[in-house]
Amino acid sequence: MDYLSKKKEYIFLNNRKALVRVHVKQVSKQPYNIWVEGKSKNYRDCVALLNKALATFDPNIVPPIIIVSDQKLGSGAISSYNHVEDVIYFNNYYHLKNELIKLLKITLLQVRA
Repeated sequence: MDYLSKKKEYIFLNNRKALVRVHVKQVSKQPYNIWVEGKSKNYRDCVALLNKALATFDPNIVPPIIIVSDQKLGSGAISSYNHVEDVIYFNNYYHLKNELIKLLKITLLQVRA
Protein backbone atom coordinates (compact mmCIF):
# COMPACT_ATOMS: atom_id res chain seq x y z
CA MET A 1 0.00 0.00 0.00
CA ASP A 2 2.88 2.39 0.68
CA TYR A 3 4.02 1.89 -2.92
CA LEU A 4 0.72 3.23 -4.26
CA SER A 5 0.73 6.29 -2.03
CA LYS A 6 3.93 7.60 -3.62
CA LYS A 7 2.52 7.74 -7.16
CA LYS A 8 -0.04 10.14 -8.62
CA GLU A 9 -1.57 11.10 -11.93
CA TYR A 10 -2.06 14.72 -12.96
CA ILE A 11 -4.07 15.96 -15.93
CA PHE A 12 -3.61 19.51 -17.26
CA LEU A 13 -3.67 21.66 -20.39
CA ASN A 14 -0.26 22.62 -21.77
CA ASN A 15 0.62 25.91 -23.48
CA ARG A 16 -0.77 24.57 -26.81
CA LYS A 17 -4.15 23.86 -25.13
CA ALA A 18 -3.62 20.09 -25.44
CA LEU A 19 -4.73 17.76 -22.66
CA VAL A 20 -1.72 16.14 -20.96
CA ARG A 21 -1.71 13.22 -18.55
CA VAL A 22 1.42 12.54 -16.46
CA HIS A 23 2.20 9.80 -13.98
CA VAL A 24 4.64 11.02 -11.35
CA LYS A 25 6.53 9.69 -8.34
CA GLN A 26 7.32 11.65 -5.20
CA VAL A 27 10.94 12.52 -4.50
CA SER A 28 11.85 11.33 -1.03
CA LYS A 29 14.29 12.66 1.57
CA GLN A 30 13.94 16.35 0.80
CA PRO A 31 11.89 19.10 2.44
CA TYR A 32 9.67 20.15 -0.49
CA ASN A 33 6.75 18.30 -2.06
CA ILE A 34 8.36 17.57 -5.44
CA TRP A 35 7.09 14.95 -7.89
CA VAL A 36 8.93 13.81 -11.03
CA GLU A 37 7.80 12.12 -14.21
CA GLY A 38 11.08 10.34 -14.97
CA LYS A 39 14.31 9.13 -13.42
CA SER A 40 16.93 10.59 -15.78
CA LYS A 41 19.79 12.88 -14.79
CA ASN A 42 17.86 15.91 -16.09
CA TYR A 43 15.10 15.27 -13.56
CA ARG A 44 17.59 14.77 -10.71
CA ASP A 45 19.45 17.96 -11.65
CA CYS A 46 16.15 19.83 -11.86
CA VAL A 47 15.21 18.68 -8.34
CA ALA A 48 18.61 19.82 -7.02
CA LEU A 49 18.23 23.22 -8.73
CA LEU A 50 14.74 23.69 -7.30
CA ASN A 51 15.91 22.74 -3.80
CA LYS A 52 18.65 25.39 -4.01
CA ALA A 53 16.24 28.02 -5.36
CA LEU A 54 13.61 27.27 -2.72
CA ALA A 55 16.04 27.16 0.22
CA THR A 56 14.69 30.40 1.73
CA PHE A 57 11.00 29.39 1.46
CA ASP A 58 9.05 27.58 4.14
CA PRO A 59 8.26 24.03 2.84
CA ASN A 60 4.77 24.27 4.36
CA ILE A 61 3.70 27.14 2.09
CA VAL A 62 5.24 25.89 -1.19
CA PRO A 63 2.63 24.00 -3.24
CA PRO A 64 3.48 20.64 -4.81
CA ILE A 65 5.88 20.95 -7.74
CA ILE A 66 5.49 18.53 -10.63
CA ILE A 67 8.50 18.22 -12.94
CA VAL A 68 7.41 17.21 -16.45
CA SER A 69 9.13 16.85 -19.80
CA ASP A 70 9.58 19.71 -22.23
CA GLN A 71 7.40 18.01 -24.84
CA LYS A 72 4.45 17.64 -22.46
CA LEU A 73 4.56 21.11 -20.93
CA GLY A 74 5.23 22.74 -24.30
CA SER A 75 8.50 23.99 -25.73
CA GLY A 76 9.48 27.38 -24.39
CA ALA A 77 7.39 27.11 -21.24
CA ILE A 78 9.39 27.17 -18.03
CA SER A 79 6.53 26.53 -15.63
CA SER A 80 2.79 26.66 -15.21
CA TYR A 81 0.58 27.09 -12.15
CA ASN A 82 -2.77 25.35 -11.69
CA HIS A 83 -4.65 27.52 -9.20
CA VAL A 84 -7.53 25.05 -8.87
CA GLU A 85 -5.33 22.15 -7.69
CA ASP A 86 -2.64 24.47 -6.25
CA VAL A 87 0.15 22.76 -8.21
CA ILE A 88 3.20 24.11 -10.04
CA TYR A 89 4.32 22.32 -13.21
CA PHE A 90 8.01 22.81 -13.97
CA ASN A 91 9.80 22.04 -17.26
CA ASN A 92 12.68 19.56 -16.85
CA TYR A 93 14.52 21.18 -19.78
CA TYR A 94 15.63 23.91 -17.40
CA HIS A 95 17.72 21.66 -15.19
CA LEU A 96 20.89 23.78 -15.25
CA LYS A 97 21.44 27.25 -13.85
CA ASN A 98 22.99 28.36 -17.18
CA GLU A 99 19.79 27.51 -19.08
CA LEU A 100 17.70 29.57 -16.67
CA ILE A 101 20.08 32.54 -16.92
CA LYS A 102 20.01 32.36 -20.73
CA LEU A 103 16.20 32.30 -20.67
CA LEU A 104 16.07 35.31 -18.36
CA LYS A 105 18.46 37.28 -20.60
CA ILE A 106 16.33 36.55 -23.68
CA THR A 107 13.16 37.53 -21.79
CA LEU A 108 14.70 40.80 -20.58
CA LEU A 109 15.89 41.67 -24.09
CA GLN A 110 12.37 41.11 -25.44
CA VAL A 111 10.84 43.27 -22.71
CA ARG A 112 13.23 46.15 -23.43
CA ALA A 113 12.60 46.04 -27.19
